[in-house]
Amino acid sequence: MIYPGWVIAFCLALNIGSAASAQQARNRIDLDVSEATVLPQESASPVAISGIAFSPVDVVCPEEYGTIEIRSGQMYLSRINSRGQAGSITAGLHNKPLDDETYQYEIGNAECSLALQVRLQTQRDGGWQPALLPYWSRPSIPKEERSALFREMLNFMKERRESGKPEPLSRPLVPPSQQILGASGIGEAFFFEEPTKAVFADCFQAVGSYDISREGVFFTFLRALPGNVNRFAIERNDINGFQGRLYFVRGGCRLQVTASGTRKYNSEWAPLVIDNPI
Repeated sequence: MIYPGWVIAFCLALNIGSAASAQQARNRIDLDVSEATVLPQESASPVAISGIAFSPVDVVCPEEYGTIEIRSGQMYLSRINSRGQAGSITAGLHNKPLDDETYQYEIGNAECSLALQVRLQTQRDGGWQPALLPYWSRPSIPKEERSALFREMLNFMKERRESGKPEPLSRPLVPPSQQILGASGIGEAFFFEEPTKAVFADCFQAVGSYDISREGVFFTFLRALPGNVNRFAIERNDINGFQGRLYFVRGGCRLQVTASGTRKYNSEWAPLVIDNPI
């Protein structure tokens, strides 16, 4: 789905400098509105800002803001502006698999590192179960099996070219690229495998903006967008005083985002403190 330009532009305009106004975090924000109160497309929608604030620090941390899009159980970040990332911990692509169920998105410099851990969870068997990363992205896959599957992929492609009759794969051997170039900047994708099509069909659609800096990690969404967009809830349940956690949830699908950071202190790395953890 391609969203109108005014949606992206308005979200970005609201997000710049919005961190201070979001210091007082709420346990739950419900963006959904009844059909009777949906605003017309040309009207400005109420704004929802949620995030994890860090206590003030006296080091230079990287800064980044851009747009966030969630659709069909996948998440996309498009960077509009990045600053203070000289000597970045991860050059180019910022997200990488942490384990078979988790991505870590990290930006950093010699003084400070900021990280997001992203998981998709679906409601199955009476509880929330994590969705897996695409097969080739999972760190648990042995190198030997990876090599064998790569040869299988090459043979399949060769046979398909020779026969001229491609057959669909039951499971894609190689996931789509996790780095996307777009008109708005460099985008990075967080792909997850579908447990079933019915489960992913229940996942919500969202578009907004994000802001990462030493002040914290903040997300801005417009409520009541047409096309059943941004009809979900944001819940906060921090792990401890150093790891803040948000859930974007609707029905049987939720995206878990855990924010944390570290800073250089007397030649050692120390965790950033969450301001008013919940």
